[in-house]
Amino acid sequence: MPALNFPPEYIENAVNGSVTRYTRRVDIFESDNTTLWMSDVRVKTGSVSVDQTRAERRAADLTLLSVDGDLRASRDDGLWYDKIIGVTMGVDTPSGNWEQSIGRFVMDSIGTANSRGEVKLACRDFTKRMKYSLPYPIAWAENTPIENIITALATGASLPTTVDLPLTGINTDQAFFFDQGVDRWDSAYEVATAYGYDLWFDAGGDLQLTPFEDPMTTQPQFTFETGARSNVVDIGRKISDGRIRNHIAVHGKATDESPVWGEAINDVADSPTNIFELGLRTETYSSAWVTTFDQARGVAERRLKFSSLEQWEASLSTVIVPWLEAGIISHFIDPEAAPGDPDRYLLSKFNISLDLKPASAELARITDVIDLNPEYPGSDVYPEDDLYPNEEQL
Repeated sequence: MPALNFPPEYIENAVNGSVTRYTRRVDIFESDNTTLWMSDVRVKTGSVSVDQTRAERRAADLTLLSVDGDLRASRDDGLWYDKIIGVTMGVDTPSGNWEQSIGRFVMDSIGTANSRGEVKLACRDFTKRMKYSLPYPIAWAENTPIENIITALATGASLPTTVDLPLTGINTDQAFFFDQGVDRWDSAYEVATAYGYDLWFDAGGDLQLTPFEDPMTTQPQFTFETGARSNVVDIGRKISDGRIRNHIAVHGKATDESPVWGEAINDVADSPTNIFELGLRTETYSSAWVTTFDQARGVAERRLKFSSLEQWEASLSTVIVPWLEAGIISHFIDPEAAPGDPDRYLLSKFNISLDLKPASAELARITDVIDLNPEYPGSDVYPEDDLYPNEEQL
């Protein structure tokens, strides 16, 4: 999971204080992501959203003021798609100033807003640079570190940042092949997912490869709370079952003639999302990078830990916290919690307004719902004519 980059304590105190002086800045860089093309661009309105469920985790919608037409769309001497948009937020205090990037973006569209003196930009993070096809087939030898494969796919997309992924200690156990025309990002993400990692771009535009961790045991990194040190403006509660899954079936390819597979089922009696309460809600996942029964079972287990989270959602308006990241575990001190209610939540998405209005966040309740089927996928026999042979047991 992501690790937050906390500011100095006096900045945290200022953010949680009764009055907070925020600063905001939009800079535009050349394609190298370093050379300034225009600094401190005047911002009329805008927002940055971060959503763990999107391929492009970060997105921005900005309305900028174009003084004397200096932001006109032009491939010659104006604003063009080679430029990088940097959005920064800061906190101004008597003890010192602090600021942090909340996103580096490439543009989807450049348009005018209410007048020709305003430019409206729709932006995505650097995932967009990888959402294009491989121009030729690529083969990978057996025993290749997975970070080397992902690095090669990312570097070939001409990212504006240096790819520096951590050593995972995980090597492929057979040779693999990517055909011409496959999507670079989808390919890299598939490799990461098959071996238990998440792939995403952070607020500074750097590619991150982080392990999926059990949300039940991962330590919370942030607390949303009311009361004397409140950082919550208001709370809305919503129950939704649109993303709930309680059965994950993973399929891959084995080294012999029999394909591998694995599954994980939520059949915990007191779980609010179990198969007895909601019926069988199956999600299938297939990948050529899943090559053993143990690996398939591990992928299924990790996916179920997130897919079967109780979809009791807290929609919060909060003070602006520029150092947050989607996908972290947080505490939420709910003033209306019932006895026994959990206080651990997955921060699935949030939105920071550049109008300096309260930010918004969505939290998913974390409950212990995971259990594995005792027989499958430990068996080395792939089920014939029955994708889910355990349905009779349910």
